[in-house]
Amino acid sequence: MGLRNFKDMARTPAEKSEEIANMGKISVPDYPYGLCISLDETDLENLGIDADFEVGDIIHIAAFARVTSMSSRMHEEKPCCRVELQIEQMAVEDESTEEDED
Repeated sequence: MGLRNFKDMARTPAEKSEEIANMGKISVPDYPYGLCISLDETDLENLGIDADFEVGDIIHIAAFARVTSMSSRMHEEKPCCRVELQIEQMAVEDESTEEDED
């Protein structure tokens, strides 16, 4: 069975014009880049977490983070997974003053 019905993937002039028009519209993310963390299967295992998240789930990690990406693949016959979290809310507490309060 041979391959057929090849489609030209080049952008049409109309598609190119639309892309050029949209280039001036800069999208600024709601949260800074540095608040996005990535955990691989080793990190998840160390934390005792199963990777049964779905994109959009909220996770409490002394901060509230949204799952923005889930991926899994096989690497050298071993499953590997990765979860990306966008920290949206965070609380910080000075641990050194906490002892004084007790």
